[in-house]
Amino acid sequence: NDCGTSLAPNATCAFHVIFSPTAVGTRTATLTITDQFRYQTVTLTGSGIAGPGVSLTPISLNFPPTGVGLAAVAQALTLTNNGSLPLNISSVAASTGFNIAANTCGATLAVGAACNLTIVFAPTAAGNFAGTLTFTDNATRGTQITNLTGMGIDFSLAATGPTSMTVKGAGGSVTYPLQLTSIAGLTGNVALSCSGAPANSVCTVLPAIAQLGGTTPVEVTVEVGVSSAAASR
Repeated sequence: NDCGTSLAPNATCAFHVIFSPTAVGTRTATLTITDQFRYQTVTLTGSGIAGPGVSLTPISLNFPPTGVGLAAVAQALTLTNNGSLPLNISSVAASTGFNIAANTCGATLAVGAACNLTIVFAPTAAGNFAGTLTFTDNATRGTQITNLTGMGIDFSLAATGPTSMTVKGAGGSVTYPLQLTSIAGLTGNVALSCSGAPANSVCTVLPAIAQLGGTTPVEVTVEVGVSSAAASR
C-alpha cells in the first residue's frame, strides 16, 4: 500500500495485491478502499493450480467446535499428480478424531489426474485435536500431508446436593443444586432447561445459559401450586 492515510488533490497512489492460493480452483475476493466520502471496490479473481509434481490441497483443514459423539460438516481435499510418472499410492491415513468419509483415490493416480477425499471431524473426547491426513506414495517427497485441527466439546452436569425433596402446601418451592463441568480451554455456551415437572408446577434453571471452559454452579427450582402463566407474570 503506497497510499498512506491521505492523498493530495490530483495525485495518485498504488496498491499491490498478491494472489497466493492455498488450494486449487477459482478464488474471488474484493479490495475495498474507504475514505471520508465513500468507498471504492475492485473485484479480484484468480485460479489456483497444482504446481509441478504431486500436491495435496488445501494445506490445512480447520473444523468448527463439535460435540463429542457428533460429526462436523465434511470438508474436501484434492490430490493432484502433475509429475511425469504415474503416482503409486501405498496408504492414506487420518489421525484419531478425523475420519475419511469418501475417497476417490485408488492405488494409482495417472499423470495429470486428480482425486478427492472427504474428511469428517468426529471427536472422541473433549479438547483440542491436531492431526494430519497423510498419503504415502512413490513421489520424490514420499508423503503428502494436510494438517487437521478441531475442538471436541463435552460437559457433565451433576448434582451437588439432594436430588429428591418434599414440598408442603401450594406456593412452596424447592431448589436443587447442580454443577456444570467442562475442561479448561473449551469455548461456547450451553443452554439449560428442565422438563417433566408435576402438574400445576413450574421448573426454572439459573443460569439458563452457561459458559463452557470450567465449572459453573447451577440451581434448578421447582414451584408447586402455580401455573406457567402465573410464574411468567
